[in-house]
Amino acid sequence: MKCKRITIMILFCSFVLSGCGGFSVQTTTEKSENAEESGEGQDTEKWQQAASDTYSAYPELVTYTLGQMSGANNSNLPEGDTYEDNAYTRYLRKMLNIQNDNVYMESEDRYDEFVNILVKDQTLPDVLVVSDRETLKELVDNDLIEDLTEVYENCTTSKIKEMFESYGSDLLNAGRFDGKLMAIPETVTDHGPNLMWLRKDWMDELGLDEPETLDDAFDIIDTFVENRMGTPEGEEPVGLVCDTELVGSTSSSYSVDPVFDKFQASPQRWVKKNGEIIYGSVTQETKNALSYLHELYERGVLDQNFALRASNNLRDLVVNGRCGAFFGLWWTPNNPLMDVYEKDKTADWEPYYLQESEKGQAYASFRDNKYVVVRKGYEHPEIVMKIISVLFDYTRYEADDADEVNEYFALNVDPTARPLVINVDYNEATFQITRDIRAVEEGTKKEETLSAIEKSYYDACEKFLHENSDVAEDWAAYKSRVSAVGLLVDGHYQSPEMNYLDDTDGEIPKSLQKLEKDSFIQIIMGVKPVSYFDTFVKEWYEQGGEELTEQIRRSNPGE
Repeated sequence: MKCKRITIMILFCSFVLSGCGGFSVQTTTEKSENAEESGEGQDTEKWQQAASDTYSAYPELVTYTLGQMSGANNSNLPEGDTYEDNAYTRYLRKMLNIQNDNVYMESEDRYDEFVNILVKDQTLPDVLVVSDRETLKELVDNDLIEDLTEVYENCTTSKIKEMFESYGSDLLNAGRFDGKLMAIPETVTDHGPNLMWLRKDWMDELGLDEPETLDDAFDIIDTFVENRMGTPEGEEPVGLVCDTELVGSTSSSYSVDPVFDKFQASPQRWVKKNGEIIYGSVTQETKNALSYLHELYERGVLDQNFALRASNNLRDLVVNGRCGAFFGLWWTPNNPLMDVYEKDKTADWEPYYLQESEKGQAYASFRDNKYVVVRKGYEHPEIVMKIISVLFDYTRYEADDADEVNEYFALNVDPTARPLVINVDYNEATFQITRDIRAVEEGTKKEETLSAIEKSYYDACEKFLHENSDVAEDWAAYKSRVSAVGLLVDGHYQSPEMNYLDDTDGEIPKSLQKLEKDSFIQIIMGVKPVSYFDTFVKEWYEQGGEELTEQIRRSNPGE
């Protein structure tokens, strides 16, 4: 592989030693000039067509430099595939005559720090994905990236535009500055609420009925702990696995969001209460939820050592059979439960949809979304919309030669394997895929009407259900797409109407984040009484929260 796996320190040192620019690659412009000097690349009409038509191939191979986020275990790519040579890149080369050259690569957990260095030193590759709007604003303010307004209009399929429009105007506007589309945002597909995942085989062994409410589930976990299920001699049993962040994101498990939902609390979110915008972590509803979590901790239902565990340790508890309960999203069978299935097929993890109430009116922002940007001066900025249109429209809905691409979904290949580490789909895509698969299984829809991605999941589910497949990927496809999402469909889950604040505001300073996290953990563990919550609220306002709240209200007067 050509990519240079550069660590942050080595990259930084190279910048220092080289004075300012540091890294140097041959740009596509230079390559084109060299080609013209050798008598190649004279077909102007074909170049113009490729630059303005979504699916037209370039007359010569266009190699674009890329900053790549790498995933764990080589992003679960099949053996022999790499980040520059895989189903995605091979199909893009075949159809568009383009090839990524990963001149920069960094692991997912260090990627943002890595990108910050590239931005500060202004050494961008041709194409880059950034993970927050603060970095995006810096790129815009320093005139480092291309205006993609015309590119979006000319080289984006109507279906891709429909996908963005399914979120309303706010999503695409998150990439606009002064009316110019400077970045293509990832679509924030609704993954639904967290489900309670329980060891059904332990429940059967103990003669326990399936839960109908959250309280039922916590009673089950209590029984797991009392009977020391999964606990080696000399160690303490583990109750409900819980991340110290307490509330999660669209890519995390082990939070306790459903407990906060039970009390209509929205910590770490701005909400409207009594007609005014207020920070959700300082409300009475959050205090009530923390009091309940403290009770769970005192009962032993909540993992007694949750405050000491790192994220990778939480996953290990599940994979190694040390716990029997955690909250996770519908895709949990892909990670971490697929590893459990490969290790112990008798470990029967079942999802339960136990949502007891809806949250109040919470606000969101696209602050932490992913954005695709193109280096200022790169002569093929349209390439990003061509890639997006091919991977998220053509291969899914039109192509008859993209089986290898679509099989990646059922094989659980991580999105980090894509040249652009984003997803683009309809707002309700998660649930519609399951509805369509079910319709075919029930005979009310024909198999040939499924999109390519739906067909990939359908085939995997059929293998698991009717061909006795014990392949972990087939099990995960069924357990996630049919079993887990099916609960949300049957439970008539509705995606909440999103309300967006002006995302130039609302970021909580790290000092206040630390105050909140420390206070909440101490209250849950009983180090501080529940009444200490009032002291936390007072300190939060005094240490900058009051000014921040007033700023939010001024910037959003219509809310």
